[in-house]
Amino acid sequence: MPAIILENISFSYSSKPLLENINLQVGEGERACLIGPNGCGKTTLLRIASQDLLPEQGKVKIEGTNTEFFQVPAIEDFRGSARDYLECALCPLRNIATQFQDATNQISQGVSAVHAEQRYDQLLALMSCFDIWSLETRLTEVLARLGLRVLTGSGRDRSLSSMSPGERGRLQLAVTLIMKPEVLILDEPTNHLDARAIDFLVETVNKWRGAVMMSSHDRAFIEDTATVIYDMDVALWNELAKATGSSQVTGLYRCAGAYSKYLAEKTSARRKHRDLHAAQQAEKRLLRKHRQEASKIARGGVRLASAEGKAKKFFADRAAATAQRRMRNDD
Repeated sequence: MPAIILENISFSYSSKPLLENINLQVGEGERACLIGPNGCGKTTLLRIASQDLLPEQGKVKIEGTNTEFFQVPAIEDFRGSARDYLECALCPLRNIATQFQDATNQISQGVSAVHAEQRYDQLLALMSCFDIWSLETRLTEVLARLGLRVLTGSGRDRSLSSMSPGERGRLQLAVTLIMKPEVLILDEPTNHLDARAIDFLVETVNKWRGAVMMSSHDRAFIEDTATVIYDMDVALWNELAKATGSSQVTGLYRCAGAYSKYLAEKTSARRKHRDLHAAQQAEKRLLRKHRQEASKIARGGVRLASAEGKAKKFFADRAAATAQRRMRNDD
Protein backbone atom coordinates (compact mmCIF):
# COMPACT_ATOMS: atom_id res chain seq x y z
CA MET A 1 0.00 0.00 0.00
CA PRO A 2 1.37 3.46 -0.90
CA ALA A 3 2.67 5.35 2.12
CA ILE A 4 5.06 8.11 3.17
CA ILE A 5 7.04 7.30 6.31
CA LEU A 6 9.45 9.72 7.98
CA GLU A 7 11.37 8.46 11.01
CA ASN A 8 13.31 10.76 13.37
CA ILE A 9 14.04 13.34 10.68
CA SER A 10 16.38 16.18 11.65
CA PHE A 11 17.81 18.91 9.44
CA SER A 12 19.43 22.33 9.79
CA TYR A 13 20.81 25.05 7.53
CA SER A 14 22.79 26.61 10.38
CA SER A 15 23.78 25.79 13.95
CA LYS A 16 20.12 26.04 14.96
CA PRO A 17 18.03 22.96 14.01
CA LEU A 18 15.17 23.63 11.61
CA LEU A 19 13.64 20.16 11.88
CA GLU A 20 14.20 17.96 14.89
CA ASN A 21 13.00 14.40 15.52
CA ILE A 22 10.15 14.55 13.02
CA ASN A 23 8.04 11.38 12.83
CA LEU A 24 5.25 11.20 10.30
CA GLN A 25 3.31 8.54 8.43
CA VAL A 26 0.78 9.20 5.67
CA GLY A 27 -1.07 6.10 4.49
CA GLU A 28 -3.11 5.21 1.45
CA GLY A 29 -6.11 7.51 1.03
CA GLU A 30 -4.82 10.01 3.62
CA ARG A 31 -4.35 13.65 2.67
CA ALA A 32 -1.98 15.25 5.17
CA CYS A 33 -1.39 18.99 5.25
CA LEU A 34 1.56 20.69 6.95
CA ILE A 35 0.78 24.07 8.46
CA GLY A 36 2.83 26.59 10.37
CA PRO A 37 4.42 30.04 10.05
CA ASN A 38 6.82 30.91 7.27
CA GLY A 39 10.29 29.60 7.96
CA CYS A 40 9.20 26.68 10.14
CA GLY A 41 10.47 24.11 7.60
CA LYS A 42 7.39 22.99 5.63
CA THR A 43 9.09 23.16 2.22
CA THR A 44 12.25 21.54 3.59
CA LEU A 45 10.26 18.65 5.04
CA LEU A 46 8.39 18.17 1.76
CA ARG A 47 11.69 18.14 -0.15
CA ILE A 48 13.02 15.51 2.25
CA ALA A 49 9.83 13.45 1.83
CA SER A 50 10.17 13.63 -1.97
CA GLN A 51 13.84 12.65 -1.60
CA ASP A 52 15.10 15.82 -3.27
CA LEU A 53 16.97 16.62 -0.05
CA LEU A 54 18.78 14.25 2.29
CA PRO A 55 18.10 14.60 6.04
CA GLU A 56 21.01 14.98 8.45
CA GLN A 57 19.43 12.28 10.57
CA GLY A 58 16.57 9.82 10.16
CA LYS A 59 15.04 7.71 7.41
CA VAL A 60 12.59 8.33 4.57
CA LYS A 61 10.53 5.42 3.25
CA ILE A 62 8.24 5.68 0.24
CA GLU A 63 6.17 2.53 -0.01
CA GLY A 64 4.21 1.50 -3.09
CA THR A 65 4.37 -0.81 -6.06
CA ASN A 66 5.64 1.79 -8.53
CA THR A 67 7.26 4.51 -6.45
CA GLU A 68 10.06 5.04 -8.98
CA PHE A 69 7.57 6.87 -11.22
CA PHE A 70 6.54 9.54 -8.73
CA GLN A 71 9.55 11.80 -9.39
CA VAL A 72 8.80 14.81 -11.60
CA PRO A 73 11.71 16.87 -13.02
CA ALA A 74 12.04 20.30 -11.42
CA ILE A 75 11.07 22.88 -14.00
CA GLU A 76 13.39 25.58 -12.65
CA ASP A 77 16.37 23.38 -13.55
CA PHE A 78 15.09 22.67 -17.07
CA ARG A 79 16.07 24.46 -20.27
CA GLY A 80 14.15 24.32 -23.54
CA SER A 81 10.52 24.53 -24.60
CA ALA A 82 7.33 23.42 -22.91
CA ARG A 83 7.20 20.53 -25.38
CA ASP A 84 10.72 19.45 -24.35
CA TYR A 85 9.73 19.52 -20.69
CA LEU A 86 6.55 17.52 -21.30
CA GLU A 87 8.39 14.94 -23.39
CA CYS A 88 11.07 14.54 -20.72
CA ALA A 89 8.63 14.37 -17.80
CA LEU A 90 6.20 11.98 -19.48
CA CYS A 91 8.91 9.79 -21.01
CA PRO A 92 8.52 7.00 -18.39
CA LEU A 93 4.82 6.65 -19.24
CA ARG A 94 5.43 6.68 -22.99
CA ASN A 95 8.13 4.02 -22.53
CA ILE A 96 5.63 1.81 -20.72
CA ALA A 97 3.18 2.24 -23.62
CA THR A 98 5.90 1.32 -26.14
CA GLN A 99 6.95 -1.75 -24.15
CA PHE A 100 3.32 -2.81 -23.79
CA GLN A 101 2.81 -2.57 -27.55
CA ASP A 102 5.93 -4.68 -28.13
CA ALA A 103 4.72 -7.29 -25.64
CA THR A 104 1.30 -7.34 -27.31
CA ASN A 105 2.91 -7.88 -30.70
CA GLN A 106 5.01 -10.73 -29.36
CA ILE A 107 1.98 -12.55 -27.98
CA SER A 108 -0.04 -11.93 -31.15
CA GLN A 109 2.84 -13.45 -33.15
CA GLY A 110 2.63 -16.63 -31.13
CA VAL A 111 5.43 -16.04 -28.62
CA SER A 112 4.04 -17.96 -25.66
CA ALA A 113 7.02 -18.05 -23.31
CA VAL A 114 6.06 -17.74 -19.66
CA HIS A 115 8.27 -14.70 -19.14
CA ALA A 116 6.62 -12.94 -22.13
CA GLU A 117 3.17 -13.46 -20.64
CA GLN A 118 4.33 -12.32 -17.22
CA ARG A 119 5.88 -9.21 -18.75
CA TYR A 120 2.64 -8.51 -20.60
CA ASP A 121 0.67 -8.77 -17.34
CA GLN A 122 3.08 -6.43 -15.55
CA LEU A 123 2.90 -3.85 -18.31
CA LEU A 124 -0.89 -4.12 -18.48
CA ALA A 125 -1.07 -3.39 -14.75
CA LEU A 126 1.13 -0.31 -15.22
CA MET A 127 -0.95 0.87 -18.18
CA SER A 128 -4.04 0.73 -15.96
CA CYS A 129 -2.37 2.11 -12.82
CA PHE A 130 -1.11 5.25 -14.58
CA ASP A 131 -4.07 5.50 -16.97
CA ILE A 132 -1.69 5.57 -19.94
CA TRP A 133 -4.50 4.58 -22.30
CA SER A 134 -5.84 8.13 -22.14
CA LEU A 135 -2.52 9.95 -21.67
CA GLU A 136 -2.94 12.44 -24.52
CA THR A 137 -6.55 13.18 -23.59
CA ARG A 138 -5.61 13.75 -19.96
CA LEU A 139 -2.69 15.93 -20.98
CA THR A 140 -4.96 18.24 -22.98
CA GLU A 141 -7.61 18.29 -20.23
CA VAL A 142 -5.27 18.97 -17.30
CA LEU A 143 -3.43 21.76 -19.13
CA ALA A 144 -6.75 23.38 -19.98
CA ARG A 145 -8.18 23.01 -16.45
CA LEU A 146 -5.06 24.63 -14.98
CA GLY A 147 -5.32 27.60 -17.35
CA LEU A 148 -2.62 26.49 -19.80
CA ARG A 149 -4.64 26.19 -23.01
CA VAL A 150 -1.92 28.23 -24.70
CA LEU A 151 0.33 25.17 -24.45
CA THR A 152 -1.73 23.12 -26.88
CA GLY A 153 -0.62 22.53 -30.44
CA SER A 154 2.16 24.83 -31.61
CA GLY A 155 1.97 26.69 -28.30
CA ARG A 156 4.07 23.93 -26.77
CA ASP A 157 7.07 25.21 -28.70
CA ARG A 158 7.14 28.22 -26.41
CA SER A 159 10.38 28.40 -24.42
CA LEU A 160 10.18 27.98 -20.67
CA SER A 161 12.29 31.09 -20.17
CA SER A 162 9.54 33.20 -21.79
CA MET A 163 6.92 31.88 -19.38
CA SER A 164 6.06 33.58 -16.10
CA PRO A 165 6.90 31.87 -12.79
CA GLY A 166 3.19 31.18 -12.34
CA GLU A 167 2.91 29.48 -15.74
CA ARG A 168 5.97 27.35 -15.06
CA GLY A 169 4.61 26.38 -11.66
CA ARG A 170 1.27 25.38 -13.18
CA LEU A 171 3.05 23.37 -15.88
CA GLN A 172 4.99 21.36 -13.30
CA LEU A 173 1.78 20.83 -11.30
CA ALA A 174 0.03 19.66 -14.49
CA VAL A 175 2.79 17.12 -15.16
CA THR A 176 2.59 15.87 -11.57
CA LEU A 177 -1.16 15.28 -11.85
CA ILE A 178 -0.81 13.66 -15.28
CA MET A 179 1.89 11.28 -14.01
CA LYS A 180 -0.57 10.04 -11.36
CA PRO A 181 2.10 9.04 -8.83
CA GLU A 182 0.95 6.73 -6.05
CA VAL A 183 2.49 9.17 -3.58
CA LEU A 184 1.58 12.81 -4.22
CA ILE A 185 3.67 15.58 -2.63
CA LEU A 186 2.59 19.21 -3.23
CA ASP A 187 4.10 22.45 -1.93
CA GLU A 188 1.68 25.39 -2.01
CA PRO A 189 -0.15 23.97 -5.05
CA THR A 190 -2.81 26.71 -5.20
CA ASN A 191 -0.24 29.45 -5.84
CA HIS A 192 -0.93 31.12 -9.22
CA LEU A 193 -4.24 29.25 -9.66
CA ASP A 194 -7.59 30.95 -10.29
CA ALA A 195 -10.84 29.77 -8.70
CA ARG A 196 -11.66 27.29 -11.49
CA ALA A 197 -8.20 25.75 -11.40
CA ILE A 198 -8.40 25.41 -7.61
CA ASP A 199 -11.77 23.66 -7.93
CA PHE A 200 -10.18 21.23 -10.39
CA LEU A 201 -7.24 20.63 -8.04
CA VAL A 202 -9.57 20.00 -5.07
CA GLU A 203 -11.55 17.50 -7.14
CA THR A 204 -8.36 15.76 -8.29
CA VAL A 205 -6.71 15.58 -4.86
CA ASN A 206 -9.88 14.26 -3.21
CA LYS A 207 -9.99 11.41 -5.72
CA TRP A 208 -6.33 10.49 -5.23
CA ARG A 209 -6.01 6.85 -4.21
CA GLY A 210 -2.52 6.98 -2.75
CA ALA A 211 -0.95 9.00 0.04
CA VAL A 212 -0.99 12.80 -0.28
CA MET A 213 1.34 15.14 1.65
CA MET A 214 1.13 18.87 1.05
CA SER A 215 1.46 22.36 2.47
CA SER A 216 -0.71 25.38 1.82
CA HIS A 217 -1.69 28.77 3.19
CA ASP A 218 -5.06 28.53 1.41
CA ARG A 219 -7.43 27.73 4.27
CA ALA A 220 -10.37 26.93 2.00
CA PHE A 221 -8.24 24.48 0.01
CA ILE A 222 -7.02 22.80 3.21
CA GLU A 223 -10.57 22.55 4.54
CA ASP A 224 -11.82 21.02 1.29
CA THR A 225 -9.04 18.43 0.95
CA ALA A 226 -7.12 17.55 4.12
CA THR A 227 -8.00 14.53 6.25
CA VAL A 228 -5.23 15.15 8.79
CA ILE A 229 -3.40 18.31 9.86
CA TYR A 230 0.21 18.44 11.07
CA ASP A 231 1.05 21.62 12.98
CA MET A 232 4.78 22.41 12.80
CA ASP A 233 4.47 25.16 15.42
CA VAL A 234 4.31 23.08 18.62
CA ALA A 235 4.99 25.91 21.11
CA LEU A 236 1.36 26.22 22.28
CA TRP A 237 0.91 22.45 22.59
CA ASN A 238 4.10 22.16 24.64
CA GLU A 239 3.19 25.05 26.92
CA LEU A 240 -0.16 23.40 27.59
CA ALA A 241 1.52 20.02 28.13
CA LYS A 242 3.97 21.60 30.58
CA ALA A 243 1.16 23.30 32.49
CA THR A 244 -0.91 20.11 32.73
CA GLY A 245 2.00 17.74 33.32
CA SER A 246 1.40 15.90 30.04
CA SER A 247 4.01 14.53 27.62
CA GLN A 248 5.80 17.09 25.45
CA VAL A 249 5.05 17.21 21.71
CA THR A 250 8.08 16.39 19.55
CA GLY A 251 8.39 17.79 16.05
CA LEU A 252 4.75 17.87 14.93
CA TYR A 253 1.30 18.05 16.47
CA ARG A 254 -1.18 15.75 14.70
CA CYS A 255 -4.90 16.50 14.44
CA ALA A 256 -7.04 14.02 12.51
CA GLY A 257 -9.85 15.66 10.56
CA ALA A 258 -10.50 18.79 8.56
CA TYR A 259 -8.89 22.19 9.06
CA SER A 260 -11.95 23.48 10.93
CA LYS A 261 -11.53 20.68 13.49
CA TYR A 262 -7.89 21.62 13.94
CA LEU A 263 -8.83 25.29 14.43
CA ALA A 264 -11.40 24.32 17.07
CA GLU A 265 -8.80 22.15 18.81
CA LYS A 266 -6.20 24.91 18.79
CA THR A 267 -8.72 27.50 19.99
CA SER A 268 -9.63 25.17 22.85
CA ALA A 269 -5.92 24.68 23.67
CA ARG A 270 -5.38 28.47 23.75
CA ARG A 271 -8.39 28.89 26.04
CA LYS A 272 -7.18 26.16 28.40
CA HIS A 273 -3.73 27.72 28.44
CA ARG A 274 -5.17 31.17 29.23
CA ASP A 275 -7.34 29.72 32.00
CA LEU A 276 -4.39 27.86 33.50
CA HIS A 277 -2.26 31.00 33.30
CA ALA A 278 -5.00 33.07 34.95
CA ALA A 279 -5.36 30.48 37.72
CA GLN A 280 -1.59 30.44 38.27
CA GLN A 281 -1.46 34.24 38.46
CA ALA A 282 -4.33 34.25 40.96
CA GLU A 283 -2.50 31.68 43.07
CA LYS A 284 0.67 33.80 42.91
CA ARG A 285 -1.26 36.81 44.19
CA LEU A 286 -2.66 34.74 47.08
CA LEU A 287 0.80 33.44 47.96
CA ARG A 288 2.24 36.94 47.84
CA LYS A 289 -0.49 38.20 50.15
CA HIS A 290 0.01 35.21 52.47
CA ARG A 291 3.75 35.90 52.58
CA GLN A 292 3.14 39.55 53.44
CA GLU A 293 0.91 38.45 56.31
CA ALA A 294 3.68 36.09 57.46
CA SER A 295 6.09 39.00 57.69
CA LYS A 296 3.58 40.78 59.92
CA ILE A 297 3.34 37.71 62.12
CA ALA A 298 7.13 37.70 62.43
CA ARG A 299 6.90 41.11 64.09
CA GLY A 300 4.88 39.48 66.89
CA GLY A 301 1.97 41.87 67.10
CA VAL A 302 0.59 43.57 70.24
CA ARG A 303 1.49 40.80 72.73
CA LEU A 304 5.17 40.81 71.77
CA ALA A 305 5.24 44.60 71.97
CA SER A 306 3.77 44.62 75.51
CA ALA A 307 5.56 41.50 76.86
CA GLU A 308 8.64 41.62 79.07
CA GLY A 309 11.38 39.23 80.12
CA LYS A 310 10.88 35.53 79.30
CA ALA A 311 7.41 36.21 77.87
CA LYS A 312 8.90 38.54 75.28
CA LYS A 313 11.33 35.82 74.12
CA PHE A 314 8.51 33.23 74.05
CA PHE A 315 6.27 35.40 71.84
CA ALA A 316 9.21 36.37 69.61
CA ASP A 317 10.27 32.72 69.07
CA ARG A 318 6.70 31.61 68.41
CA ALA A 319 6.08 34.44 65.92
CA ALA A 320 9.33 33.68 64.07
CA ALA A 321 8.57 29.93 63.87
CA THR A 322 5.03 30.55 62.63
CA ALA A 323 6.21 33.06 60.01
CA GLN A 324 8.98 30.70 58.86
CA ARG A 325 6.54 27.78 58.53
CA ARG A 326 4.12 29.87 56.48
CA MET A 327 6.92 31.09 54.21
CA ARG A 328 8.12 27.51 53.65
CA ASN A 329 4.58 26.52 52.71
CA ASP A 330 4.37 29.47 50.32
CA ASP A 331 7.64 28.43 48.68
